[in-house]
Amino acid sequence: MRRSVFTNVGLLLLGLLISGVHKADSAAALTAGMGGLGQTQFFMILFLVLQSLLILYLLPHVRRQKLIQKALRGSEERFNAAATAISDALVAIDEQSLVVLFNPAAERLFGYSRDQMLGQPLDCLLPKRYRDRHREAVKDYFSGGASSRVFGSPLELPALCADGREIVVELSLSLLSDGDTRTVLASFRDISRRKADEEALRQSEERFRELADLLPQSVFEADLQGRVTFANRMALQFAGWSTEDLARQPSVMDLLSLEDRRRASSNIQRVLAGELLLNEEYTLQVSAESPPLTVVVAAAPIVRNEQVVGLRGIAVDVSERLAVEQLAQENSLKFKRLYQEYQALLDHIPDAITLYNPDLTVVRSNQGAARLLGLPVTELPGTHCSALWVGCSAAGEHCPVERCFRSGQVEQAFTKTDDGRSWHVRAFPVCNKDGERINVISLASDVTRQRQLEQEASRANHLASLGELAAGVAHEINNPINGIINYAQILADDGQIGEDNREVLRGITEEGERIANIVYNLLSFARDRQETKTPVRLGDVLSAALALTESQLRKDMILLDINVDPGLPLVNAHFQQLQQVILNIISNARYALNQRYPEGHEGKTFAICSEIVQDAGEARVMLVFHDGGTGIPAYQLPKILDPFYTTKPSGAGTGLGLSISHGIIEDHGGRLDIDSVEGCYTKVTIELPIAKGNELL
Repeated sequence: MRRSVFTNVGLLLLGLLISGVHKADSAAALTAGMGGLGQTQFFMILFLVLQSLLILYLLPHVRRQKLIQKALRGSEERFNAAATAISDALVAIDEQSLVVLFNPAAERLFGYSRDQMLGQPLDCLLPKRYRDRHREAVKDYFSGGASSRVFGSPLELPALCADGREIVVELSLSLLSDGDTRTVLASFRDISRRKADEEALRQSEERFRELADLLPQSVFEADLQGRVTFANRMALQFAGWSTEDLARQPSVMDLLSLEDRRRASSNIQRVLAGELLLNEEYTLQVSAESPPLTVVVAAAPIVRNEQVVGLRGIAVDVSERLAVEQLAQENSLKFKRLYQEYQALLDHIPDAITLYNPDLTVVRSNQGAARLLGLPVTELPGTHCSALWVGCSAAGEHCPVERCFRSGQVEQAFTKTDDGRSWHVRAFPVCNKDGERINVISLASDVTRQRQLEQEASRANHLASLGELAAGVAHEINNPINGIINYAQILADDGQIGEDNREVLRGITEEGERIANIVYNLLSFARDRQETKTPVRLGDVLSAALALTESQLRKDMILLDINVDPGLPLVNAHFQQLQQVILNIISNARYALNQRYPEGHEGKTFAICSEIVQDAGEARVMLVFHDGGTGIPAYQLPKILDPFYTTKPSGAGTGLGLSISHGIIEDHGGRLDIDSVEGCYTKVTIELPIAKGNELL
């Protein structure tokens, strides 16, 4: 109220003062009314009153203006502080596009100082190719011809730094108005790294897609609802989808068979719960026309910001693999059956088949090798051949397996082992794809019987020749022998001959008859004639032979050791032929003992013993002759029964004795064996079958 009164009074006095200056009458009247003050005093008082009233009037406005200025300064300080502290670059321009604000962040971003930029046009922060467009846009805007759509929406554009570098910034514009004054505030944010990261991410995603398209497997991604959001080329081809189909985000359930969908839904929930899914098999029905496919799927959750947002998986078509596995299984069964047949075939081959390593150790062998070697087949692998073929006569450089490894050719050899068996060994190389010899297959056949048959055939050939010779010799020998026998008989019949001479003549007659009988037997054996056999005792035959040789044995100081059972069973034989066999054996033993011991010696012994043995259920009588003479070398033993083969020096033997003896014993259904060690002994064994009931008649 007081302010209003003062205001009204002041205005009244001011009006009077103004009108009084021009009108003296009014002033004089007012002076007379106020007690006769002078005009000058009146105007002074009036001025003072007006001054006071003016002060009273203006004082509130001054106070209000100070408050506004103070608030403005505070606002500016807060704005400047905020502009200084903010991380974004702030640049303000006036209507002339001159910079009126350039905060520290802008200094750091563009490399210009605040002093350098204040009052400068904004386009110095833009590349030259954008400056003209910028000037036109600013001019158009401030002239009111452009819309304000650029305000409030961030823009991405290049900016130019003080050092000439171009960076990518995100620009946000704000319009500041103060009455008729307009200012544009620009906020710059450096997004170069973000753009580089986005470009790197884009390139990474592009590489991922390219790599995924190169994979032979189907790679896919799905969201939380099971909709496919990504599929590589193989997956699209596999599912029969186009890129347009993929854009519609089809469901993986659409491809599954009805019986697999429930299991697939459960597995998807397991993966979205964070579980890793491996090797799940599904049947896909892509279309009604195509056959169902079998796939194996592996899936893992997609985690972003610690949240599962979907799943990523790989699907492999295993239909062909399953078919191959089925075929492989069938082939495996077929191979197993063929292997069993092959193994059975090998195991039933009587020969020894052995696969050797280069170090001559056994890799594997058949049952035939195990039977022939007398070892379990499981013990043969890893065994060295020398441990299997003890005393092999074809060892070292003569070994066909070693020669086969060296030459790469098929090698063979005939060999003997310590057990007396003969072997025909053939070796075949086994090479790899480079032609290198990695193994050798040995095929060893027991040819002991075959060799015996060959030797017997050879002896038969020799005996055939002997028969032809004996046929001519027999006549030449028989004629003088008959003359000797007849002359001796004539002299024996002469009554004038004394008893002693008569005894000598009888001996000449008997020996002549024996010679004639031997020639006859030789001729008969060579011609393979059947002789009439009668039951005889081997003891009697031995006694008859010793009667002819005992005196010579005593003369040579050979110690006889006779241990023959006088009650031996009878054998069906030709007495003189058996006597000839025993005489040949005694003659050979006497020669061997005299060669080793020219004089008497305790080791100069000749033992003869008998025994009854069983052979294949048949009873046999066996005579064994054992001498401690020189023995026979091992390499000569295989040939000792060959006709005309002798171990004696030239002129000391014909090589027919043992050959004829062997033929005689075989003709009697028996067997003659010779065992000898050079320098130690020789043992000759004769086996003859015991005469049966009908043979005793």
